[in-house]
Amino acid sequence: MFVSRTLRGAIIAVALAAVAALSIGGCATPRQRDWREALKAGDYAAAYSDLFETWRMGTPDVKSEALRYAWRDPNIVAVARKDLAERIQPVADAHAGDLASLAKAVKDGPLEDRVEFAKLVDRRVDVDAEIRAAYGKRAPKVASPVAVPAPAAIPPAPPAAAPVAPALSAAAPPSPPPAAPPPAAPPPAAAPAPVPSAAKAASPVAATAPVATATPPAPKPPTATLEKAPSPAAATPGLLARVEEARKRSAWRCAAARCDKAWAAAESFVAANSDMRIKSATSTLIDTYPPIVIGEIGMKVEKTPIAGGEAQIQITVICRAGRLAQTCPTAQLRLYDAFPEYLKSATP
Repeated sequence: MFVSRTLRGAIIAVALAAVAALSIGGCATPRQRDWREALKAGDYAAAYSDLFETWRMGTPDVKSEALRYAWRDPNIVAVARKDLAERIQPVADAHAGDLASLAKAVKDGPLEDRVEFAKLVDRRVDVDAEIRAAYGKRAPKVASPVAVPAPAAIPPAPPAAAPVAPALSAAAPPSPPPAAPPPAAPPPAAAPAPVPSAAKAASPVAATAPVATATPPAPKPPTATLEKAPSPAAATPGLLARVEEARKRSAWRCAAARCDKAWAAAESFVAANSDMRIKSATSTLIDTYPPIVIGEIGMKVEKTPIAGGEAQIQITVICRAGRLAQTCPTAQLRLYDAFPEYLKSATP
């Protein structure tokens, strides 16, 4: 009984010690600095990093807010180029390829989000120039000499042994004298040359020229140039023309009180169908923040007076196009067609 109580007390003591250690470790873990605290302390690099993480992990609305906070302080904007250069340089030092492959590794690699954020914060950032500068600052890589094994030593050939002359016995008889060669046979008589006949001598023999065989033409070497693929914008000229026609058709004319109802309906249409928040709404202009993320939609509605006391309401759909250039025209067509129908239903 006493042993079991002692063992139980030891187990409880170990558990309490472990909990205390974990709590102390958790308190010692540094918390990531918020951009507001960093801004008050004058640490603009930390504020820029926190805003980047907020932009990278946030929804479209959060991304827009993070960019607006970054644009408010020119000191944060000034960090964008320096931060990008500091992050490109290690990639350039470790890269073994040419400048084109380095640019691809930076723009399409782990720094893709960082590059995009820096371009949005500071429109003057030239990413290609920063990549070229980092490429020029690379430390030259000296190739280590490859150890070449020494050739194996070839043993010298043994000296050739001198031929041993056979011993001549004293009793050996002398060699006989060489025999005389037989007399040479007389040369054969030359055959008489054939005499050509008179007919053959009179008729001249025409020289036959060799028949030239036709050689096949040599195959042409394949050309190294490839045809450039058409760009997405050039491949859809008809779609872009349809967008412009739909924009002209979306213009809405009204007068007096009907214009007031149509203008209020236009503001509700923008608020319901735009990805960006409304930046300003006056009696003649409804404008949203510009789209930031690829594929986002922004809008601008203008009211201009025309003759006869009437006014014209014109909407412009702003889309941030990316690699899929057909995504924006499709969305613009849909909104341009829906705008006049919406105003018509709001102003019976």
